[in-house]
Amino acid sequence: PDPNHPENGFWEVETASLRDFPQEFRTFEILRNTDNSISIRATDIDPEETPGSPADKSRGYAVGAARIFMTPCTSLGDTNSYAHNAELLKLLTPAMQTVMAGYGGPLGHQVAVDGAGTGATINFLGELQSANNVFGLWNDVTNTSPYTAPATNAATFYRAYESGNPQSAAIATDYSDAGHWLALPNTTAGVDVFYLYPTAWQDTNTDSNPRICAIDNPSMLAGAAAAYARQATVFNGVGNIYAPYYRQDNLSASNREAVIAGIPTLDATAAFDYYIQHLNMGRPFILAGHSQGSDVLSNLLSDYLKAHPDVLSRMIAAYVIGFSITPEYMSNNPHLKFAAGPDDTGVIISYNTEAPDVQTGVNPVLSTTGIGLVINPISWSTNEVLVATNEVGNLGTSIPQFLPFADAQIDNVKGVLVCAAANEDLMHGLAPGMPRGVYHSFDYLFYYYNLRANAANRVAKFLAAHP
Repeated sequence: PDPNHPENGFWEVETASLRDFPQEFRTFEILRNTDNSISIRATDIDPEETPGSPADKSRGYAVGAARIFMTPCTSLGDTNSYAHNAELLKLLTPAMQTVMAGYGGPLGHQVAVDGAGTGATINFLGELQSANNVFGLWNDVTNTSPYTAPATNAATFYRAYESGNPQSAAIATDYSDAGHWLALPNTTAGVDVFYLYPTAWQDTNTDSNPRICAIDNPSMLAGAAAAYARQATVFNGVGNIYAPYYRQDNLSASNREAVIAGIPTLDATAAFDYYIQHLNMGRPFILAGHSQGSDVLSNLLSDYLKAHPDVLSRMIAAYVIGFSITPEYMSNNPHLKFAAGPDDTGVIISYNTEAPDVQTGVNPVLSTTGIGLVINPISWSTNEVLVATNEVGNLGTSIPQFLPFADAQIDNVKGVLVCAAANEDLMHGLAPGMPRGVYHSFDYLFYYYNLRANAANRVAKFLAAHP
């Protein structure tokens, strides 16, 4: 095409008539790739004909004519078709990326299947899944290509997909749109808080398959606002609270960590990057989350903040609550450090609350994330000393009508924070989504005012060290 007018260019593909050898037709596909390019793919399709049929006779005439006239065959024994598959790859300008983002289906990955003895060899990008029919249910096969599929008596369907994203296109939500923010505050403080809410949407499907909700899912919008009121308000008076909406996993136990590392983390990372580039203006900040929000924060801490040490240097603390930060995680991320007391900055704070009689394996949070490090949110120590309800430093809960003061004691063997003061039946009635004695829904509420005081204290320590 004319380089000055690329929109006027064209691509010519010549295909023989169906009466001429090799009697193939073409399919054309326009694919949007994950690297901000498009592919125009032309594929030859070779029809199969039944021996003795009119199509079979036509094929014989076409082969004979090609060999007699030697165009393009080179000899009477030449069996080449001289027709080729082709693919045009075109990089998109930023403007066209924006235009194309809303078109087409999910961004998938290519699959090529070739015969291999009595089976087939499948080359693919991404991860390979199989199902007994084209509608699923889809099961993970491998993420190592190629894969040799044995021949079976039953049909088997295969697909390649992007990890954690079998349905949604791998394009982050646009956070320049104010409608994609739960909270965009007026800037009144010299410190910010970036908050990610826990699982907030209600999946109406009854199977156990992982799914991701839409960014405007009504139940998520309502649940996110409710979670913000319960949890993010801890930081009222501490800083400017920013909270994006992000697409969420549905609590399926299937491949949960991989799914959350997909679309939820993609959205949250895009939101945080937009916040840093356009809203933060160089201010120190606190990260805060709970449950799935904390899971996503752990990915943000290990990836984005590792790649942006200048941003990490402004982090006052990360309250990664309701999710296990394991010793293995800390070992794999030497740029991060776990809190050791009430005053240290640039640290991770984490704990999971449960009753003393909860047996190992009952808490579903720990079953997916493992035994984590714990800090006591009243004493801000990592030892196993009990902090009773009547301790001077215990500032109380946000639900005094049900529990005025919660106690706190670390159990390092189980990797949990134990609260014995709460009435298990009452708390289970208030939050029946978790097993009896698992106080996941109350991680913030039990220690609400101690969390607020600690956040203010760490802000003061950070500002004093960075005048």
